[in-house]
Amino acid sequence: MSDALPGPQFFLFLPQVATAFGRLVEKARLAEDAGFSGVAFIDHIAAHGAPHADMFESFITATWVAAHTTRLRVGQLVVYDLLRQPVLLAKQIV
Repeated sequence: MSDALPGPQFFLFLPQVATAFGRLVEKARLAEDAGFSGVAFIDHIAAHGAPHADMFESFITATWVAAHTTRLRVGQLVVYDLLRQPVLLAKQIV
C-alpha cells in the first residue's frame, strides 16, 4: 500500500514573514478547506525583499501549523542545511 495521496497534489507557499502564528494557521486552514494537499514555508535567515522583517523559523512554523490542522502535509521549500549543526538539523527533521 502506498503512502502517496491519490490524484494531483498542490501545496501552497505560506511565507512566515511579518505575520503571527494565528494568521498562518488561519491561512493553512483555508488552504485545507480549499483542497490543498499541503503548505510549505521558507528556511532562510532573512526574507528576500524584506530583510528586516520579523520571520519565524521554518521547522517551528511547520510544527505549529501541523498541530493546528487535520490533514495538511507541511514542509519547507528548501532546507538550508548550512544554517544548522548536522545533529540539530537531524533532530529538527525528526
